[in-house]
Amino acid sequence: MDTLKAVRKVMNDRAIEYEVRVSRYSGHTVQLAKQIGSFNDHPGAVVLVIGGDGTLNQTITGLKMTRQADLPVGYIPAGSGNDFARGIGLPDDPMQALECVLSAEKPLVLDVGQYTEQTHQESGYFVNNVGIGYDGNTIAHSSHSQIKTFLNRFHLGKLSYFVTAVIVFFAQKPFTVIVYDQQGRMEIIQNAFLVDATNTRTLAGGFASCLVRCPPMGCWIWSWPNTPTGSRSFFT
Repeated sequence: MDTLKAVRKVMNDRAIEYEVRVSRYSGHTVQLAKQIGSFNDHPGAVVLVIGGDGTLNQTITGLKMTRQADLPVGYIPAGSGNDFARGIGLPDDPMQALECVLSAEKPLVLDVGQYTEQTHQESGYFVNNVGIGYDGNTIAHSSHSQIKTFLNRFHLGKLSYFVTAVIVFFAQKPFTVIVYDQQGRMEIIQNAFLVDATNTRTLAGGFASCLVRCPPMGCWIWSWPNTPTGSRSFFT
């Protein structure tokens, strides 16, 4: 809320018109974004997101479900990991990031990924990354961890990813991945440990996800045990 107050002060000082929507529970941001994308009638409007990577992805997901799916989105990093901001070179300091948004002369165009999860019949969109295996389990465990809640009080939320990553590393079991390229060719990869489709080089608060810089959108697969041929990259 301190970041929101600081942002509002700048907006008021510069006489910029705005409306505030505050998410109250998990998934609420998706609903708020759907409302904005469905009923916005302000030409030149921009959705300014203040939060972490999850809040940003929920906003994108909600907008993609509306008639204004391409409504411009600005971002102020105020989460634990802030991998997206780091990946596109946006300052980690919220007020510096705000200045970048307000002074931008043209939008940064990025791919938006879409996924479908067959087990629970879920689908969604992502602008940062989506992971399966070690990556996904680390994020899932950390997001529901009391350690993260405790460390966030002292602005040390990134440490929760490190602690969780160590715990999950010894519990994660390898699995088989089937990959289809754009030409429909299939490849089977055994003993996969991590699958990450990403727009950026980092995940979980700064851990490197790619050996080389990912062009949007890239997919990185790490198999276990990690041999010289165990790391695979696929780009679209």
